[in-house]
Amino acid sequence: MDSNVFIFASLNNEELGNNARLILEAVQNRNVNAITSALTFDEIIWIIKKNRNFEDAISATELF
Repeated sequence: MDSNVFIFASLNNEELGNNARLILEAVQNRNVNAITSALTFDEIIWIIKKNRNFEDAISATELF
């Protein structure tokens, strides 16, 4: 799963963010199978840190 799904789910309150949260919910409920890599989480930290502060970046990744 691409880092954008996680990023939009945590930072976007519009339709794109809602769709990303629905995807993650489907994965969590085991309605959809998904895989990702450690690099994905590195990208998430980088993007959130770049746009916010480090504490927000850590908090956002704790959601997953």
